[in-house]
Amino acid sequence: MDDRSKKVRDAVMDTFRGWGGYWNVTPRAPAADAEPGESWKLRVHSHPFTHAELDVDLVDAYLDDPDDEELAGRWQAALRPIFDQARGQAG
Repeated sequence: MDDRSKKVRDAVMDTFRGWGGYWNVTPRAPAADAEPGESWKLRVHSHPFTHAELDVDLVDAYLDDPDDEELAGRWQAALRPIFDQARGQAG
């Protein structure tokens, strides 16, 4: 796993942990020449697995400045439905 993928995994898992979820996450990066609107693919190791996508532009912006309140809000808004789906499947 490359450094950027590890950062995505860590950021997603940190957010999930803050909400009480402790699943591992496997991210798959878009192609190096990704077009705007492409997505990171996520595999959340809930039972069964949850598959989801995150917009590449949001991921890049959030990882570059996680302290930006507007970006943090967008990040959480994008992850909350994924978390809820994983929690529903795991419970």
